[in-house]
Formats: sequence, C-alpha cells, structure tokens
Amino acid sequence: MPMPLEANAERAEAIERKGAPAPSAGARSPQEALEPPPTEADEPPSDEPPSAVWDRRYAAHPLSHQDAWLTGWQHRLPGVRRALDIGCGDGWETAALLELGVDVTGIDISAEALARCRRHSPRARHLLADVRAMPMLRDGEFDLAVAQLSLHYFDREDTRRALCEIARVLAPEGKLIGCVNAEDDWHYGAPDDA
Repeated sequence: MPMPLEANAERAEAIERKGAPAPSAGARSPQEALEPPPTEADEPPSDEPPSAVWDRRYAAHPLSHQDAWLTGWQHRLPGVRRALDIGCGDGWETAALLELGVDVTGIDISAEALARCRRHSPRARHLLADVRAMPMLRDGEFDLAVAQLSLHYFDREDTRRALCEIARVLAPEGKLIGCVNAEDDWHYGAPDDA
C-alpha cells in the first residue's frame, strides 16, 4: 500500500542517506512481480495520444486491485462533501469516497477507464476529461481533489497547468491529496522530459 506523502519523503531521505544499491540489470522490482506481464498494449506507438494508450492498457489488463491508501487520510477529511477523483481509472477511490457519503466526480482521459469506474461507482458523475483543462467544471466546485498515480506523467509546464486547474476547481479551503511516482517511473513510463 502506498504511504502518505510525508512518509514517502522521509523514506526517500533515509534511503538517500544510506545509499541504496542500484538494481541489477534486468531485475524486477517486487511491485513489477505482482503486475501482469508486459504486452504489446504496454508499448504505445510514439504518435498515439495518451487516451488511446490508456484505453488499450485497460482493455489488455482486465484485472485491477483495490488500493486502500485513501483510508489513511479519512481522519483528515472532515466536512468534505464534494470530491474530484483525477484519473479515476477503475474507480476504487471513487467508490471509497462514495462510501464516506461524499458526492464524487471522476475524470479520466480513457473511455475504457470511465466505463470501469461507472461499473464500480454508478452513483458518481463520470467525465471524459484531461486534468490540464477542465472547462466543464466550475470554479470552487470541490472540497477535495484526489490524484492516485495520475499527476506524474506530465512535463513541468503541463504539471503547472494541471495544478492550476485543480486549484481553480477547489474551494478556498479545498485540499489535494495524492500519490505519485518518481520522474523515472519504472512501471507506467513518465515522459523523459518530466
């Protein structure tokens, strides 16, 4: 289960102080060992839009897992009534928020992901949207934005655009919580210029 951002930062600092050994060539991480084997669906043509890549990945890997990382944040979410699930994917975070009594809007660039999210969380609102431009959402519409592994794919300029859009749709006291991978994301392939 991913750790809260503070714990990840502390862990990274501890590893940096100790000097972690470099993985051997061809070695698979423990997380990689749990994932389905790579398929052609995981290797996008360079000119393919990201939405098509994710549609193909969701179609090729029908199984998913429920990740309970969000439950560790529940005590910090009193008064949350409206939440935005950014890159909602299969809809596990959407479902968890609905169970807390929160009205949820899930966005994703993948139509396949949204179809899965609808199956897991039919009471949520689902929108085919890119976090970098969400004109269909009102200023200050949400108390909370959740981003589970959906914000580390962008270069610096697109990250800035995404964060500005998130800030726009969050209420003045709104919160963003998330879980991100490093720039050199070994599993999901962040861009080289991130």
